[in-house]
Amino acid sequence: MWSLHIILLIMAMGHFSCGSERTYSGIWRQLTCEDDPSLGCEDDVYELHIGRYGENLTGVVVRYKTQPGLDTYQRSFACGCFFIEGGRSRAELLSFGLYEPGTPCNPIPDGVGRGACQACECTDRIFQLRESDGALVGTTSCGSGPKRTLRFEPQEGRTRRQCFDLAVDE
Repeated sequence: MWSLHIILLIMAMGHFSCGSERTYSGIWRQLTCEDDPSLGCEDDVYELHIGRYGENLTGVVVRYKTQPGLDTYQRSFACGCFFIEGGRSRAELLSFGLYEPGTPCNPIPDGVGRGACQACECTDRIFQLRESDGALVGTTSCGSGPKRTLRFEPQEGRTRRQCFDLAVDE
């Protein structure tokens, strides 16, 4: 009798402990106009390294300078690294802002270093995403500015937990 209760308890714990926390956790890369011609061609794209814990989201967001005809997601094209700030997951809507650790952005317009980043990241950027057919889709906006439509696809690999490992090659 006790063994049946223990088995049921273990099964219930396994069911609840691995559910929603794993949903959305991992690496997500923004699709570009080269991946999907229906998307606008943007100067920069984002890569999300998300950890979800119940209703809380944490992680790192890396911004890359778009490189037509090349793999944009190479570390040499990184334009900035940010921590997810105020990350929440409610009713299948993910929302979060960005916090930039360390030194403030210094754009390099001459094409050398930091992926030739010509603009700093908006300090009031907000992401609002939801799952759709295995992708994360939604918008990002800077303050009260216009919303930009985004689509992220899941990627394999080790998620980043800090920004300084951006400078270290794997």
